[in-house]
Amino acid sequence: MGAVGGALAGIVPAVPIVVLLPKVVGLPLAGLVVWVGLWMGAVIVGGKSAAILEMLGLSTRPLVRAHAYDSRDGLLVDTSVVMDGQLLPMARSGLLGSDLLVARFVLDELQGFADSPDEARSRRARRGMEILDVLRREGPVRLLVLDDEVPEHSAVDAKLAALAKRLELRLLTNDAALAKNAEIQGVPTCNLRRLVADLLPAVIPGDFVKVALTRAGREPGQGVGHLQDGSMVVVNGGAPLVGGPEALLRVASVVPTSAGRLVFAAIDQADAE
Repeated sequence: MGAVGGALAGIVPAVPIVVLLPKVVGLPLAGLVVWVGLWMGAVIVGGKSAAILEMLGLSTRPLVRAHAYDSRDGLLVDTSVVMDGQLLPMARSGLLGSDLLVARFVLDELQGFADSPDEARSRRARRGMEILDVLRREGPVRLLVLDDEVPEHSAVDAKLAALAKRLELRLLTNDAALAKNAEIQGVPTCNLRRLVADLLPAVIPGDFVKVALTRAGREPGQGVGHLQDGSMVVVNGGAPLVGGPEALLRVASVVPTSAGRLVFAAIDQADAE
């Protein structure tokens, strides 16, 4: 497009050159002018190709690239990440240095959740849409919407895995099942929830933590509370302390899960006395 436009622009001064000068001089000079216009058009428009394609409503990502799954090509975002609420602070922290790519069908699913009668899901979906709007307007990373469709699949998760594989993009998700499915298909994934969990302050067996137990556990006599970072703490024999002040607990073991980490602790006898 740039080359054709540049060549047409070069024809404008080339015509008078051919008419006014002798053909021996005019024709080569006119050809040079047209060639320079063609070259400049290709260079200028080529440098703005992503913005021009986006303006025309076309995908800014080619289907075939020299380097598959290049980190500079951005991350394909799924609905769970948008609704999680951690996308904006992670982007502002600089840990997400790539463009964020959101498929149109993900936005449609997010809109459906926002209109859901489930108040909690609707609230999280609306907050996710607000986060996307903030990223689009003032975010430290670019937010791009992909209009690519995957008609051979009906489920959104299947569409995402197929689209990430087709466009050779990495997938950003909090859905452990989707991440495993995509990895089986050869699509690199980044689990944002796992990343946040890995960045939490270390808690190892033998450490002491102060936690207020807020409810009973699944097993008889258990009490459950949460650390300040949201990690769940399960205390055997902690049922009598539920609803009371903070108790000093000794960490017995730490189990990583797809939703974060699960801390098993015991009541410190000196504090209990």
